[in-house]
This record gives sequence, structure tokens and C-alpha cells, in this order.
Amino acid sequence: MPEQQRDTEAFELSTTAEDRGSTGLSNAVQADHPKWLMDYRLTLTALFVSVGLALCVAATSNPIASLDQFLNRLFTAHDSDWFASFARQILSAPGHFETAMALALLASVILLILRQRLAVLTFWLIPLSAGIIAAGLKDSFSRARPPTAPEMSSLAWPSGHTTMATVTAGLFLFVLLPRLRVSAPSMPRWMRELCSPKAASICFLFAVIITSAGRLLSGVHWFSDVVAGVMIGFIFVQAAILLDDILHREA
Repeated sequence: MPEQQRDTEAFELSTTAEDRGSTGLSNAVQADHPKWLMDYRLTLTALFVSVGLALCVAATSNPIASLDQFLNRLFTAHDSDWFASFARQILSAPGHFETAMALALLASVILLILRQRLAVLTFWLIPLSAGIIAAGLKDSFSRARPPTAPEMSSLAWPSGHTTMATVTAGLFLFVLLPRLRVSAPSMPRWMRELCSPKAASICFLFAVIITSAGRLLSGVHWFSDVVAGVMIGFIFVQAAILLDDILHREA
């Protein structure tokens, strides 16, 4: 009987230690997130802007159509096919579907090496869900592309590239890098600084702005398409962080 009691107590202590380790890892990763990232006010703003733009696009007389047209003329005033192609292919690269899939594969390999198998789900589920939602919204609103993109037959609102760039950058900078920073404390100092919340925030904004500029300078999207894509993508980034935290606790 005493032996069984000792075994039970040892099991309970082991389980408690594992729970503390899992919770500690989760808390450490959360501490690496910028404070602004999970602010509920940003969530409400993103939802409000997305819904507002959707209502404008769906309206018979779009109240922001004149602004979109003005900005389209402004961003395509360069009148250069070469520069438009550069903006579409290079500046828009963070939003390419291939970029998202490459990140998912890279993250999967790294996380499997670190034996964090459940975390792999975030890097596949979130980008695929964001892509499906963006495609569904395009079909629902059926907004035509600007006249500066006559060769494109696909629909405009929201911008799938800016949605995917926001999601991809968010997953890499706010989910994968914090995990690496916590799980690999022996990494060089310069790499740890690169993973810091401040550096991650700057890189995130840079990726989103560059992709947005690429879609506008290439003339393939209206300004409101791009704004909606960023807002929707940001909501998915927040969802990814919440999912990652849940998976941390389940691990």
C-alpha cells in the first residue's frame, strides 16, 4: 500500500511539473509578443473597417469609388510596364501563395525538430483558412479589377495578396520566432535581438506596407481592396496566436 501511494504521488508530481513546463513555455512565448498585437481595440477596428468597406463595395453607389479611382490614377502615374511588373512580382512577393506554403514547410520542419508537433497545425490551418475566406469574399462581392489590370480576370475585393502577406508575416514573426527564442536559448545574440518584439513589429509593418504598395503600384487593386486585405489578415494573425497558445497548453 505505501509503495502504491509513493507511485501515485510521484506520478502526480511528474504531471504537475510537465504542466508547469508547458505553461511556462506558453507564458514565455506570450511575453515575446508586442503589447499592441492582441489589443482588443485593434481587433474591433479591423472588424469595423472590414465591415464598413464591405458595405461600401456592396452598395449600388459606392461612396468611396471616387477615392479609389483617384488613388489608382496616382499610384499608376509612373506609366511603366516594367515597374508595374516589378511591383506585381517582387514587391508583392510576401503575399504570394508560394511564400505562405514555403513558410509552412519551413516551420513544420523546425517545429518537428523541436518536437512541437501540434504547433505545426497553426502554420497550415491559418493560411489555408485565410485564403478560403478571401476567395469566398471575392466571389460574394464580385468587384471588378481596376482598368489598369485588363489582363486579370479574377475579382478584386479583398486583396488576397495583402491578406496572405499579413498572415504570413504575422505567423513567421509572432509565432515561429518567439517559439525559437524560447526553445533555443543558445542562439546568437544578434538572432535573439532580431526576434525581439520591437524588431518583429518593424519587420511586420515593412512586409505589409511593401506588399500593399506592390498591389497599388502595379495597378491590380483598388486602395480599399488592399486595406480590407490587411484588416482581414490581421484578424487571422490574432486567431493564429490564440490557436498557438491553445496548442501550447495541449502539448
